[in-house]
Amino acid sequence: MEGKPQNIHAKNIHANGLIYDGVGILIRGASSSGKSLLTLSLLQVASVLGKRAILVGDDRLDIYKQSHRLIMQVPDQIAGKIELAGRGIISCEYEKTSSVDLIIDMSKIYQRMPDKSRFFTNLLGVELPACPIPDLSVIGMEHQRLLALEAIKHQKTSLILC
Repeated sequence: MEGKPQNIHAKNIHANGLIYDGVGILIRGASSSGKSLLTLSLLQVASVLGKRAILVGDDRLDIYKQSHRLIMQVPDQIAGKIELAGRGIISCEYEKTSSVDLIIDMSKIYQRMPDKSRFFTNLLGVELPACPIPDLSVIGMEHQRLLALEAIKHQKTSLILC
């Protein structure tokens, strides 16, 4: 995907980004909510499941609107780097830019059957599918990964139908 057009002003946000099986995913959440660990987990499980996944960015992303789509882009200073808690910053294959097709919101709230309104969000005036995922203080990594993979599968089906 091409870099940011000169006439568009990007907003730098605290989030992670990756592309999983063609779906651009933006992961938002408070510091230490497990964004980086979920990102690494999805990158790792992709190869096991025969899918392609690649990092866009860890911790900070520039986002901007292009036509009716939201675009995420990793700042040059942190490109190809991701934090592995307990180890430090590690290098990772990355893609500089991607569309945002799904937003994962990490939170301290756990609902067995979330209200349907939590499955959509608006960012910079763009309505996007969302997936609420409780952070690691609430549920385990395997549960987080299952929720994320189900949301990705649902979004991939939606993208194919468009």
